[in-house]
Amino acid sequence: MSTAKKNASPKRTVPAKRKSTVPARDAMTETPNGNFWTLRLEPMDFYVVGDNIAMSQVVIKNLGPGVVGLYAGYGDHTDLAPGKLRVTTAYAKITVESKEEKSAVLEMQIQPTPK
Repeated sequence: MSTAKKNASPKRTVPAKRKSTVPARDAMTETPNGNFWTLRLEPMDFYVVGDNIAMSQVVIKNLGPGVVGLYAGYGDHTDLAPGKLRVTTAYAKITVESKEEKSAVLEMQIQPTPK
């Protein structure tokens, strides 16, 4: 037997890709400074972003592909088409919902307003 065959390393196998353990609905930090959150909404899904929130400024951008409804308690109630950005004031409760049979991805930022 030749020495090349004796010293040959065993064949390596590549492990199968694993599915993410983070559910699609969980918001996660996307930017390094942690100011923006990414949220995925499934078709016809409803999500409470916050409840009992102090007066805040909300920046939300719909990355699409579906239309999203934004309900900022005591503030804005509007639909956001894909690619649209909205800055509004919110107080108490913030909810978002997918308005179509399409999922949607949102980028959000919530900042308390000074008194």
